[in-house]
Amino acid sequence: MARRYFGSAHRTPERDIHWIGFQIFKEHTGGGVYGGPGETVASILQSASQRAAAITLSTPADQIGRILDDLTFAVDELRHMTQFMGLYALVGGDTHKSIESLGQLENARRLASLRHELRTTDIGRAAVDLSEGGGLGLQFGLQEYFRICPPVGAIDREIATLSQAVLDDETKHLLAKFAATATLDNSDRTWSKVSDRLVAISTQKLRERNEQFSSPLAEHDIAGIASNRALGQTYIDDHLGFLLAGR
Repeated sequence: MARRYFGSAHRTPERDIHWIGFQIFKEHTGGGVYGGPGETVASILQSASQRAAAITLSTPADQIGRILDDLTFAVDELRHMTQFMGLYALVGGDTHKSIESLGQLENARRLASLRHELRTTDIGRAAVDLSEGGGLGLQFGLQEYFRICPPVGAIDREIATLSQAVLDDETKHLLAKFAATATLDNSDRTWSKVSDRLVAISTQKLRERNEQFSSPLAEHDIAGIASNRALGQTYIDDHLGFLLAGR
């Protein structure tokens, strides 16, 4: 998606405002990754802060560890949101708009709904957690584009810098989510179900990205990408090897 949008006539200043604005909304709400409906980076911070305030000498270390994990995750996402807000202002976005108004994409609503529905089972929750890797795809695409076409101008330099910062943080997040899947049984049946749900999420994620970038892909392109397992394996081999490095 990044390679198709950047460096083409499809990209315009107005469309830059559109995709960056939606990214602010995504960092704020998580698109169904953070938790149930209404969960935002602010509510995660509030909950974790309240639990931190209740820590006593008898609080188990693993419970404190979960609080620290939630705080770290939320601070990372809040930082991303703030950085994209700066980029939004740089490209000329209307800073008087509400964050919620920037997220009015039908495919984003469908993706969040799908994730909320899947979170009701352990297998579905694992697929939702692992689907955070789909967000990394945009950042890998941006890095590849700017490697081939070094950024020129303040806007593209800021996009490249921000993309690398997000990539560093999201890699850590996905590693933690991946490690958590160890609680699932290792049967082929279980992982086949995880895979099926992950494909469904990833396909809808691609539709969301397409709408975010003002539809540079046709629906048949999206269907072809989603069904191309060889392409998916190439992406895993090229970019997600870090998940298995410690195993």
